[in-house]
Amino acid sequence: MDGFLNPLAADVIAVLGLLGVVVTIAAFVAAVIQLNKTASAVKAASEASSHAFSDAKAKFSEYIVSNCRLLIRELGLHVSAKRWGAAAMKANDLADHLVQMSHLLHITGDEISASVSRLRVWSTTFDELETGDLEWEPGLGKKWQREMAKSNSLIDSQFGPFRMGAHDGEE
Repeated sequence: MDGFLNPLAADVIAVLGLLGVVVTIAAFVAAVIQLNKTASAVKAASEASSHAFSDAKAKFSEYIVSNCRLLIRELGLHVSAKRWGAAAMKANDLADHLVQMSHLLHITGDEISASVSRLRVWSTTFDELETGDLEWEPGLGKKWQREMAKSNSLIDSQFGPFRMGAHDGEE
């Protein structure tokens, strides 16, 4: 007796061992293919998520700008009707929305900050008019008209497809 196994058993074990190596290599190749597919799916999901976020941000920005336009019209109506308490509230609301607009649209510079500050001062002025601590004078009306023009111009610069930064990836 030369060996532990007879030659047929040794050949069967060798063939089974070779099949095991082939199956292992095939499983490894299948795993690599699955990893590549998974990586592609992750990349596609990431791009879709990024696109959805950009779209949502753009839509919310449009909402904020449109709401600023609405608030400034309402504010003008309250001032025209001398509803000072409502005007004070709308001036503060508009200032809050301008801050949001500047953050969402990455507007830098002093123009927004100055407009927000002026609207806060106007809110205080409207409160004083409401309480009777201040009287509406023609000079005040002219100042208010200039403020409305500045605010309208600022908001209009961010409205529509031709607004500043609409096509340069800043949205």
